[in-house]
Formats: sequence, C-alpha cells, structure tokens
Amino acid sequence: MVIDSLGYRLQWPTESWNVWYYSSGKRQSCKGVNLDRKHESLTTPAMQPSDKQAAQQRVDEVQAFQRELERLQSAGIVEIKPDAVDAVREYHCALIQSLKASFDIDADSRARQLSAGMRIASLLGAAAMSAGIFFFFHQIWGYLSAFGQMSLLLASTLGTLGLTVWIERRDVSSYFTQLCGTIAFVAFVLNIVMPGSMFNLYPSPYAFLLAGVYGFILAYRFRLKWVLVAAIASSAAFLSAFTVMMMGASWSSANERPENLLVIGSLCFLLPLAIRHRRCIEFVPVYRISGLLLVFIPMLFLAFWGDMSYLLVDQSRLEVVYQVLGFVGTLAAIGLGIRQQWLETTRTAMVLFALFFYVKLFDWFWDFLPKYLFFFILGLTALGFLVLLRRIRDRILPRTGGVA
Repeated sequence: MVIDSLGYRLQWPTESWNVWYYSSGKRQSCKGVNLDRKHESLTTPAMQPSDKQAAQQRVDEVQAFQRELERLQSAGIVEIKPDAVDAVREYHCALIQSLKASFDIDADSRARQLSAGMRIASLLGAAAMSAGIFFFFHQIWGYLSAFGQMSLLLASTLGTLGLTVWIERRDVSSYFTQLCGTIAFVAFVLNIVMPGSMFNLYPSPYAFLLAGVYGFILAYRFRLKWVLVAAIASSAAFLSAFTVMMMGASWSSANERPENLLVIGSLCFLLPLAIRHRRCIEFVPVYRISGLLLVFIPMLFLAFWGDMSYLLVDQSRLEVVYQVLGFVGTLAAIGLGIRQQWLETTRTAMVLFALFFYVKLFDWFWDFLPKYLFFFILGLTALGFLVLLRRIRDRILPRTGGVA
C-alpha cells in the first residue's frame, strides 16, 4: 500500500510490520515488532518505558496514531488489509494493557479525568490528615509527660515514614503514596517545632534546613511533587535567613529583605540545567516554576516598597528599576519558554507579567478613575494581550508546523 501524496509506504507482512518513509530521496526503514509471538517484545527494555510519565506518553502516541489512521481510512487516502489492521490493534491493545498493569496509566480520556480527581482527593486528604494530626497533638498534649510527648513525636515520624515505605511497595498508582508521604513530612515538621515550644527554646533557622533536607529525601525517594515544593520553600527560607544572619541581623528579619530570594530563585530555575533528572523528569517543571516565583514575587514587592532593598539609593528610582526588571524579566522568560518549549515556564511567566501589569495599573488609576472605567481599561488591555499573542502565534506556527 502506497501513499504518494504523503511520501510514506506502509507494509504489514504476515509476521511483522515495517514503516517505510522517504528522506532526501532515499527509502528508510523502521522495523516493527513480531505480532505472531504473543507480544513477547512488550517486556523488553527497548519497548518498556522507564517511568509512569514515559508510559503515559507512549499510550497517548498510540491513541493519536489510531485516531489518525481511522481518519485516513475514512477519507479513502489509504487502504489497508483488515488482517493487518487487526494485528496492529491487537498489538496496541496488549501494549496498553501491559503499561496499565505496570504503571497504572490512563488508558483513555475518561480515565484521565478520574485521575485528575484522584490527585485532587489525594492532596485534600493529605491536608486534612495533616491538620487532624496537628489538632490531635494539641488536644492530648497537656495530658502527657515530657517523655510521653517526645515518644509520641518520634513514633509519629517513624510510623508515617514506615507506612509510606509499605504503601509505596503496593501502590502502583502512587496516589496513596503521595498522601502518606505528605503526612510523613508534616509529622517530621511537628517533630522539629513542638520540642521548641515544650522546652522554651529560641527559634532557629536551622529548623528550615532540617525540613528542607528531609523533604528532598522524601520527594526523591517516593517522587512526591508537593513535598518537593515544600522542601524548596524550606530551603529558600533557610538560605535567606542564613544570609541575614551573616550580615549581623536577626534571622527573623529575613522577610524584610526579599532581595535574598532573587539569587536563590535564579539558582533554583537553573538547577535542572546543571543536574539532569533522568529518573525524576517530572521534577524539572517544579524547579522552573518555583524559581520564577522566588525571583519575581520578591521583585514585585521591591517594585512598590523600595525601602526593603539593601541598596542605598533613591527609593522612587529603585522602585522604577525593579518595575522595569519585572516587565523585562517576565517577557524574557516567556520568550525562553517558547523557544525551549517549556510550557510551564511560558505559562508562569505570562501570569507573572499580567500580575506586574495589573498591579501597576492599579497603582496608576485606582485612586482617581471611576471604578467602572478602571475595569473597562483592564478588559481592554486583556483584549490587547489576546490580539498580540495571537499574532505572535501566527508568526511562529509556520516554523514549527511542518513535519520533521
């Protein structure tokens, strides 16, 4: 069977299938898999993805191929023998079942919607269970001796960690592992905070360091995104507080110096470029989003409260500088995200750019414009952004729309 208009030739022999395509006038071959051996190749390292994300991507590609093949057949562009189509569908069905058994992936759109609900339920369940543990401790705290209190804290930390390990070995979907891992992190934080109030200890920034290290261990051991976010936040808080301490001030005044976070956020954004995350590839967007937030949220505060800066310059001029840096930086991040095809970077930078823009409009017009006119202006600027982004999209589509 030949598709002259597309330049492809698809052949399905009895025992195997091959895809022929033409590149630079030469015929190239992509060998397929044997379909008459009960799909033994599904378990080989070459065909079996290494993680759930890769498995889900493989299933999405299979389903996209199936839909496109159906459209080509319906339009009469291709004609394929029924036995060949059945053989390919049988192979795809076996592949999807194998991946579903190994990684609990979403086999169709309905399963994907239910999985989104399961992720939300897992997050809400973790938050509710963590709050329950916190209030339970406060309920019984006064009835326990100091030894009993410390024993309870230690038991909760080790118990939740052990429960997470036990569930992780039996939970293919990872939803219950995420729930228990989050609870284990909260139990460890309570194990750090509660003894300080018990023995009237002076607060220390090293509590953030301990929470961050434990969070990173949990996140990378059990692949927990939300725990990774908490670990990044704890580590950023410690580094900011430690910087203030090195300058001779109290670490508790770190929230008054948001400039510390600018360097920390930049390092967080660049970390995936220095350290390859082959096993935990899903962590890369988390680092980029966290880095952008750690850079531009403090910059937004400095753009309107310049007295929080270390720089001994005119406050009004410094605020203008940070406003310009905010606009230019978010636009640069948008361009970088589009160029590198980092979807999370583009979206986060767009939200931050809109935040800078609308906060500045509020600063300019809120006090003297009628409220209805102010919101009309906001609406018109949103329409302007829509037209601008559409034109940019139309310009870049011809460059990326061809078949490689």
